[in-house]
Amino acid sequence: MLNSVVEKVQRAHQNRAMATSGSAYVDVMDIPACVLSVAWKSAAEVLKLAAADRDELVRQHDAEKFSMREQFEKEKVLQREKFEKEKTLQKDQFEKEAAAAKKKVEDEAKK
Repeated sequence: MLNSVVEKVQRAHQNRAMATSGSAYVDVMDIPACVLSVAWKSAAEVLKLAAADRDELVRQHDAEKFSMREQFEKEKVLQREKFEKEKTLQKDQFEKEAAAAKKKVEDEAKK
C-alpha cells in the first residue's frame, strides 16, 4: 500500500514536471512564432517603405529628366537664336565691306 502511494506521488510529480516542461516548451515555441510574426510584419513594412521610396525616387528622376530636357530645349533655342544673330551680323558686315570695296574700285576707276 505504501508502495502504491509512493508510485502515485512519483507519477503526479512526473506529470507535473512534464506539464511544466510542456508549458515551457509551448511558451518557448510561442516566442519564436511571435518573433516570426514581428519579423514578417517588419519585413512587410520595409518592403512597403522600399516600394514607396522607389516610387518617390522614380518620380524625382522623371521630374529631373523632364526639367533637364526642358532646360536643354531652351538652351538649344537660345543657341540657335545666337547663331542666327551672329550669322546676320556677319552677313551685314560682309555686305558693308563688299559695298565699300566696290565703291573704292569704282572711285579708283573714275580717276
